[in-house]
Parts: sequence; C-alpha cells; structure tokens
Amino acid sequence: MNGFDPTTTSPPATMRDIRALRSDLVEVAEEAARATLAAHTRTLALLDEQEQNAALFRAEVRSRNEREDERERLVDARMATMLRHLEKLVDVPATERETLSPPSWQERAGAWLSRPASTRAVLALAAAGVLATLSGCVALMGVH
Repeated sequence: MNGFDPTTTSPPATMRDIRALRSDLVEVAEEAARATLAAHTRTLALLDEQEQNAALFRAEVRSRNEREDERERLVDARMATMLRHLEKLVDVPATERETLSPPSWQERAGAWLSRPASTRAVLALAAAGVLATLSGCVALMGVH
C-alpha cells in the first residue's frame, strides 16, 4: 500500500513532503548552476587577460627586435663608412711600403714646405734652440 512498510516507525511521506524535497533539490541545482556559471565566467576572464598579456609581450618582443635590428644596421653602416675612409687614407699597400726607398732631400724639402706656416715656425724655433745650445756647449768647451 503506497510503499508503506508497517514495520517501520516513521510516518509515510506525504505529497507536501515530496514537493518540499523537490523544491530543495531545484534550489540546490540552481545554486550549483550559478556557481558553475560564475566559475566559468572567471575562467574566461582570466583566459582573456592571459591572451592580452601574451599579445602585449609579443608586441614588446617584436619592438625590441626591430630596435636591435635598426641598431645593427646603423653599426654596419658606420663601420662601412669608416672602412671607406680608411681605404682612402691608406693609399699604398703594405708590401709596396716596405720596398720604398727613403725620401730624397728634395722630397723632404717639399714635405717641409707643404706644412702649415705655424708648424714650420715652431720646428724652426726648436731647431734654432738646439743649435744655440750646442754652440754654447762648444764655446764652453773651448774656454776650458
């Protein structure tokens, strides 16, 4: 009879008890669904934040790599310019420099005259000072 066991001491469940139990189960299920939805929403927000952070990091790395590439290009350009200037300065190969004879007195005089006048004047004063010192020493030696 209605699943009621006469040997038990508990009263049989009524329709009101069944409805109350169903209502409690529905409330528990709804609360669990809300908690699950909130957890999924937080997870999606965290994933979006991680994706944005990864995109920012990739952009920073790209920017840094571009700056490094630009610096490298500038260094290469400066090095090439410096090498071109050095090639202009070094006009005689090293093998030819070793076999050149010492300059003649005409070449030395030409080099002397091609110097600026101020340099020639300083060198002439230095030479005159050396000669005056030597002549003074010779004069002193002749006195003794």
